[in-house]
Amino acid sequence: MIATAVSGTHLVWHLLDKLSLDLRVQVEVLAPFGMTGVARIPSLWMSLLPGRDIVSDSVRNTGEFHCPGLFRQLVATAASAQPAESTLRVVEVGGFLGDCLLWAGAYLGPDRLQALEVEPVAAATSRLRQSLAEAGFASAVSVTTEAVGDGEEYGAFAVGASGHVPANPNFEVKRGVSAEAAAAQHGRLRRRLRSLDEILEEWLEPGAVLDLVRVKAAGSEPAILRGLQRHLAAAQVRQLMVTSNSNGVAEIRDLMARQATRYQMCPTTTKGDTLLYCLTT
Repeated sequence: MIATAVSGTHLVWHLLDKLSLDLRVQVEVLAPFGMTGVARIPSLWMSLLPGRDIVSDSVRNTGEFHCPGLFRQLVATAASAQPAESTLRVVEVGGFLGDCLLWAGAYLGPDRLQALEVEPVAAATSRLRQSLAEAGFASAVSVTTEAVGDGEEYGAFAVGASGHVPANPNFEVKRGVSAEAAAAQHGRLRRRLRSLDEILEEWLEPGAVLDLVRVKAAGSEPAILRGLQRHLAAAQVRQLMVTSNSNGVAEIRDLMARQATRYQMCPTTTKGDTLLYCLTT
């Protein structure tokens, strides 16, 4: 009886906590640390998930974007090095609620940004689309709800009313469980994870160069980079920012060593779990 009462009380408080959370927060658009630029749009409303997660909680608590300072510095520096009327092309994989691209659109102005967000969590991309529509950025930022890999791996997908929705970016493969076994065990559909090369070939104009690609995908970063080799070999990425765990970092270094004639580590101070490569040719 006591256990049941405690459990019921916990659920009530959990529900009350969710009901008290802001689903939209007005966020101030600040210049990158140490830079003197002024945002074209000084603030915007960001839609958040109706629950607790690192990004939503951070935005609620600070009224600022959760986006890493390095990303902001790279975007602002690239913009200042190009003519004022030029457009920056930016791709992010695993940006969740997309606050980095929201910041970029507001800081640069949507007329200077052509961006793509690739994120597997449908609830997050739904909120991002709301943020983009409210800010007037929908034409500047495209959103793809999809888990990506190297084009050869398979993932297990849940089947919902709206179609096949990836549960998470290839968690089954990372745990060493085959997609076939995961699909059979959980009643899911086995489906190939497209490569980033494939997605970019649909989105990017032929021969166009990306100013920045950021990848942060909960351990799937090496697979995603294996699926970006065509665009790297064609020198179509000026800067590549990848955040991974210690095992992923080692594999990423090996992958990028194959591109050593085109890409080198950038002369920028980064954290140990973030690698930054710059185009040299």
